[in-house]
Amino acid sequence: MNDSSLCRNGSNENQQRRNILEILANWRINVGRSEMLSNEDRELIVNLSPAYFKWREEVVLEGRREGQRQMVESLLLEKFGEINEELARIIEPLMQLNIRERSQAILQLSREELLTRFRSVIRQQETLQEGRREERRQIVENFLRVRFGELDEALEAIIAPMLQLPPDVLSRLLCNFSKGELLLWFSETSGRDLR
Repeated sequence: MNDSSLCRNGSNENQQRRNILEILANWRINVGRSEMLSNEDRELIVNLSPAYFKWREEVVLEGRREGQRQMVESLLLEKFGEINEELARIIEPLMQLNIRERSQAILQLSREELLTRFRSVIRQQETLQEGRREERRQIVENFLRVRFGELDEALEAIIAPMLQLPPDVLSRLLCNFSKGELLLWFSETSGRDLR
């Protein structure tokens, strides 16, 4: 990831792509029902079919994954009565197991045995997340240095609150605000929810 990628809004692009593919899918279905298709329409359907099938596959896979997550959460909730922060952290590692192994682990292991089994995976995830946070901090610092020449005390003071912002908000601020506007914005938003 480089500094210029901060100015792009990846989640927006993904949502737009998904919306376009959904429109194409609906169009394809409606046109496919029509018995009077021209050669151009048939050719267009053939050309758009791979995008449609890829989109459909993504939707199906996303639905399956969400269903599996709900199953894991339901089993943990049923067995332990609640899903605290520790149990919530093992949901992803549990989902990496096949369905049989996953079900057996939840049904046969105690809470402590489950946590022990996945502790190393949880530590790896936490280390990876810490690395991502540090990388994001360095990117923001570098971006500020490139834009404003140096990091003075005032800019250094707003880095921590900047890192609390969602990526799209942070990108807009970094790309569009002057140093004075950034400092003013963070002085006005201190004490408020920055999301």
